[in-house]
Amino acid sequence: MIQPQVKENESTKILWEMPVHTDITVTHNRPDLIYIDKLNNKTYLIDITVPSDYNIGAKEIEKLSKYHLLKTEVSRLWNTQVTVIPIVIGSTGVVAKSLKRYTDKLDANIDITILQKQAAIHTSIIISKRFAKVQTLIGIAGFLKKFKVEPSPKTSYDLKFDPTAMILNTKDGIWVKTSKRQQ
Repeated sequence: MIQPQVKENESTKILWEMPVHTDITVTHNRPDLIYIDKLNNKTYLIDITVPSDYNIGAKEIEKLSKYHLLKTEVSRLWNTQVTVIPIVIGSTGVVAKSLKRYTDKLDANIDITILQKQAAIHTSIIISKRFAKVQTLIGIAGFLKKFKVEPSPKTSYDLKFDPTAMILNTKDGIWVKTSKRQQ
């Protein structure tokens, strides 16, 4: 399911990963979120990143400078006060002291510990997936080192895919012949 890119009510508008069109070319024109507070005429350009822990300070500065031109243009075109909010959380949940100051500007009750936990959990999921892929490749390499894989007499080169299968699969299967390699 694709999430809607705009959520709006009487007091607030949130744009999710939408480019901002300006009069001049702005390279970095798509922050992760744009939060528009209609009642106070304020706009927040929010960009979220999860770098390695030793890089959080540099990423915060990068986000602030990256969206400076967009901040200026949005302020001019939309006639609103604009603030860039960098949400930078290290891959193990480490945050800069300034994160609380930025989240407080949003005037929302944001629990930073939840953000930290999510960053750490998702980092471990990414690492686990990569580790599983490497383990699979090592297993295949070990198998191919000991066995030779060749087409079987039953091998069909005219593959017909099974449209009812849950995963990509051929109707007749893929037949191969394996034989132990001579050392």
